[in-house]
Amino acid sequence: MPDNTRGEMQGTPWSPRDLLRTILLASMAAGGVAACYLEASSTINLSTQLICLAIAIIFVAIAGAGSAALLADGLREIRVRRSEVTQQLTDAIAQRRVPAPAAPPGLDDRNLVSGVGMSKYHRPGCLLVAGKFVDTLDRSDHLHAGREPCDICHPDERMDG
Repeated sequence: MPDNTRGEMQGTPWSPRDLLRTILLASMAAGGVAACYLEASSTINLSTQLICLAIAIIFVAIAGAGSAALLADGLREIRVRRSEVTQQLTDAIAQRRVPAPAAPPGLDDRNLVSGVGMSKYHRPGCLLVAGKFVDTLDRSDHLHAGREPCDICHPDERMDG
């Protein structure tokens, strides 16, 4: 479990401050839109209504910017955590003294596997696909599908076998 030195809440990539900022911006926007609605609905003057509409759009844009900032913060934190986990896995695999899990029957390291929704392709014995339903494809098929080689098992190395 990652440490909370960056102030994240358990299980989320956001800090309480990030969420508070987003809630405040959304509340401010909702209040601004409500005030503009009340003002616009209380008059029949079209120019006043259009000004209220423009101001309401600005408030909605502020709320959207707050949400976008929250998502950007979360994405950045997820990338950091993913990098940390990948490094921890790489270190653990490099330090272990037991052999890699055996490839499923009928497969060897020349075969490359990946499953539905996976963005990487792997050697059959890779720990990241152990116990998962996978399909065997050629390297070119994986690349054509937009997949990249696994950062843990490095399936493109020693392919001449």
